[in-house]
Amino acid sequence: MVVCKDCGTRNVGAIYCRHCGASLYGKREPRPDRISRLVTRLFVRAK
Repeated sequence: MVVCKDCGTRNVGAIYCRHCGASLYGKREPRPDRISRLVTRLFVRAK
């Protein structure tokens, strides 16, 4: 679980915050697995 530095939202297995869209890992983000990439794409599209 990662807590977003900007808004404090708890994100499970995410690369970007599901509440404010900020990157949770800064520059050195780990290579996301396929599921995380799918979820991230869905959240970005939903904005």
